[in-house]
Amino acid sequence: ITGAVTGTSNDNLTLVSGSGTTTVGGAVGAGANITTLTLQANVSQATGAVTFNGNVTAVTLTTFAQGHAVVLNEDAAITNDVTFLNTAGVTLGNAADDALTFTGGLSTVAGITTAAGTITTTATNLDIAALVITDTTTITTGSATGGNLAITGAVTGTSNDNLTLVSG
Repeated sequence: ITGAVTGTSNDNLTLVSGSGTTTVGGAVGAGANITTLTLQANVSQATGAVTFNGNVTAVTLTTFAQGHAVVLNEDAAITNDVTFLNTAGVTLGNAADDALTFTGGLSTVAGITTAAGTITTTATNLDIAALVITDTTTITTGSATGGNLAITGAVTGTSNDNLTLVSG
């Protein structure tokens, strides 16, 4: 998909490619018109990566515990708590200037998380298993009064990468 994907009001978007790769080049949900963004299907054949090269805005983002990767290469704004259940990894940003906000919370405990930029929740929990940083990265719960930050696996990167962690 090369262009932007928008809705009119409270629309849902489901992207299913089975073992094929899905790449969206433009923005998704500009104007906050995507209510639920569902990635892949809950079947064992859902192994194709889903990649977003433009900004992503949605109220809810849904994944399933299947062997596909999710890649958010630009800014993202997701309102509800997101649990990335997919097992082939999650990429949150690919450059220091990316800003990804998960207002209701974020959990990426089913696979390796690759991160760059600023990843924020809004006084809500942020849980990551293994973390690989690929550029300057700040991970924050966004408030001094709430939200726990937990990284339960190894944290790796190169000697030129900087990681800042801020938790309430």
